[in-house]
Amino acid sequence: MSDTENWLNSAEVRGRYRISAATLNRWDRDEALEFPAPMVINRRKLYPFSKLLTWERSQASAARRRATA
Repeated sequence: MSDTENWLNSAEVRGRYRISAATLNRWDRDEALEFPAPMVINRRKLYPFSKLLTWERSQASAARRRATA
């Protein structure tokens, strides 16, 4: 992570993936999903954008592998 890392708050993450607050909380707790852990500042969750992109790519790769299996 660099000093110029972009961060998304919970509302932005929910909007990006079109999910509810409950779903985001579940993703945060589900270790098998390997969703990027947020940094918490004053009870606000901030997610590193670069790690979200990496996670998205890994999910797309896994979906392609499942589709061809």
